[in-house]
Amino acid sequence: MNKFIIGISGLITFIAIVIVLILSLEDLEKSSYKIGVLMTGENRLIKLDGMESGLEKLGYQLDSIEFIVEDAGDDVSKLDELAQDLLKKKPDLIVSLGGIETQVLEKNMKKIQTFIPTVFVGIAGPYELGLIKEYKSPGSYFTGVNNFHMNLSSKRLEMFTELVPNMERVYVIYSGGVDISEMSLDIVHEAALKMNVDIIEVDLNRTGALKQLEAKLINRDGILTLPSYQVELVAEEISALALRKNVPTMGIYEYEVEAGYLFSYGSMFFDQGYQAARHVSLILQGNEASDLPVELPDSIRFIINEEVRKTLAIDVNQDISKLAEKYERGSER
Repeated sequence: MNKFIIGISGLITFIAIVIVLILSLEDLEKSSYKIGVLMTGENRLIKLDGMESGLEKLGYQLDSIEFIVEDAGDDVSKLDELAQDLLKKKPDLIVSLGGIETQVLEKNMKKIQTFIPTVFVGIAGPYELGLIKEYKSPGSYFTGVNNFHMNLSSKRLEMFTELVPNMERVYVIYSGGVDISEMSLDIVHEAALKMNVDIIEVDLNRTGALKQLEAKLINRDGILTLPSYQVELVAEEISALALRKNVPTMGIYEYEVEAGYLFSYGSMFFDQGYQAARHVSLILQGNEASDLPVELPDSIRFIINEEVRKTLAIDVNQDISKLAEKYERGSER
């Protein structure tokens, strides 16, 4: 009888230990996170690098985070399918690395009525795109960092014309059919009218747009690029044709200056990711995306390519250009 009681007690103890182990494993699983990432192409990886650095700075161990990366590889037609796959995997949150990615996510969330908190990493005009109700309290599943590039379009035109005072015409490259790009073009038109600057539109989506532009460029022209993932992808082509025609180009990002633009003015990819890590952390800690204010960029950088300036041999306003960070091949800023 005593052996029977001892056996039963041992069995109960064994079951209790198993239950404790199972619960412990569940707790361990809950201590790790699953973050979905939607991106259009390799150049967006700099944003992800920035976000990982930001998370490490906030005390996260990256090996405790599973990143599920869906990359369209510069083919935005794949984004729909990738967004659907990502939503099916039900990550704790999603990081969308640009405007087009966020718009595609929103469309697919509504389609299947599956809503996962999403942090957008540097998009222009989230309110204007209808992704949030207001900046202070987004009221939706989306929050993150507004890179402010749409609003900065008028400022960049103003800076460009003041930096190169002898410039007579500015060709403005945008993407027809891309919401943010078209809204930025409207802003530039209003600014040009006030400043009495002669601008000429170049829709990148028109067949042979860059070849036609090259044929038209003459001395004392300039090129201004507007926000668009499509324009970002052809930075090297734009740079090459501008250098062949000996005209200056004003862009947004550091890598565009490295490619051969004369100036850039905007929030950098890495910085956008680093800043967005705060939103990611707050959501992982249980906060609602709808309650987290959308932030404007912590920093805006103004960069000049000294090598291009020397190559073009054009007169540049020294009072303004001396405020820029100097990029020279092989230099460290």
